[in-house]
Amino acid sequence: MKYMITLAALSVLFLTGCSTEEVLVVDGKGSPVKDAEVYAVSLSMSTGPVKTNAKGEATVPSNAQGAKWVSVTKKGYQDVQVDVPTKWPLKITLKKK
Repeated sequence: MKYMITLAALSVLFLTGCSTEEVLVVDGKGSPVKDAEVYAVSLSMSTGPVKTNAKGEATVPSNAQGAKWVSVTKKGYQDVQVDVPTKWPLKITLKKK
């Protein structure tokens, strides 16, 4: 019984730690930007890219060191890097070059 309680507690901790870290990428007019590349960046590494879908949405890739920033790139737009927010989803606006 004690084993099952411990297993249940660990499962709850694991699931609460797996929040969906979604990013919405839009242009200056608020329209979704498809195929923007999203990276998770830490002090010494980055993971990604994950491309945005037709709605401009993507899940930030996991980073073993814990991401400090989210970076977004797309040809024809200025690159953007922002601090990881405390609340998700994160909306990022790209500006044309």
